[in-house]
Amino acid sequence: MENINKVEFLDKVWDYTDNDLEFKPKSDKPTVIKFYADWCQPCKAYDKKLAVIERAYDGKVNFFKVDVEQEKDLAADF
Repeated sequence: MENINKVEFLDKVWDYTDNDLEFKPKSDKPTVIKFYADWCQPCKAYDKKLAVIERAYDGKVNFFKVDVEQEKDLAADF
């Protein structure tokens, strides 16, 4: 699962800052975004399950994660 920041999110997932709130995905594949914090135990509990899902859908689904401590603006937007 690739860790992305706000700039990468806008480039790879959706540029929601363009003042058009219609969702226009940047990829033709479905995308899963995990918002997490290193200290969050429930977040860590999902890692193993998400890893299994990611392997099962390798190449068919984009998987990204966003550290809410590092990307507070992006986390607040969602």
